[in-house]
Amino acid sequence: GVLNILDIVGMIEVILGDDDPTEDELEALDINYDTILNVQDVVIVITWVLENDGELIPQGQFGDVNDN
Repeated sequence: GVLNILDIVGMIEVILGDDDPTEDELEALDINYDTILNVQDVVIVITWVLENDGELIPQGQFGDVNDN
């Protein structure tokens, strides 16, 4: 699979309330595992897409980014 701009747009739609995701989708979109879908998750995905040509993020790649 590949991450791309459509994934980022979808995340933003959820944040803005334009889409009603399932609990599983919300969990999958919470990239930094802080139980909140917000701009931090979007920035992580944008950075990943730009640095890795959109290849999917291996599970646990970011560890607990909240400890920074």
